[in-house]
Amino acid sequence: MMSLTRSTLAFWVYMRIALKDTPLPSIESIMFCSALNNLGESRKTDVINYAMMEISTGTDILNRLIEKGFIHQRTDPDDKRSKLLTLTPSGVAALKKCYKKAGMAREIFLAGLTDEDKKLVTQILFPLQEKHFSRWLELFKCTVDELFVGERRAVHRRRIAMP
Repeated sequence: MMSLTRSTLAFWVYMRIALKDTPLPSIESIMFCSALNNLGESRKTDVINYAMMEISTGTDILNRLIEKGFIHQRTDPDDKRSKLLTLTPSGVAALKKCYKKAGMAREIFLAGLTDEDKKLVTQILFPLQEKHFSRWLELFKCTVDELFVGERRAVHRRRIAMP
């Protein structure tokens, strides 16, 4: 886990450098615009959840992106309390510039790894990411003690179920 954590931190350093002179200089901004790009028009809470961010922090970041004209907000016709978000044309253009710079950061970070190494890392980490992304909202409401006990129970149940 230390290797994974330190690798992530190192990659964020490259990303901060790469995004510094772009229209979306913060990693969180590109995360939200990218989420909207993937999801299409979406409710504000869905975008925040997709980005795995707390509601208050996510709302602040989205409001700044709306003020800067990267995201358009309208009232959901089906639920007047809810807001629907879309990327504006300037948001799409900004995201494309950021993707180019992020690609450069990714290449710097992965330099020296063979294609086989990259496939192996993906093979190991993708199922882990999928497991935790699908559960993150549920997990976010728990304490670490509750998570630990719950995971130990799940491991115990899997051992019992094995023939």
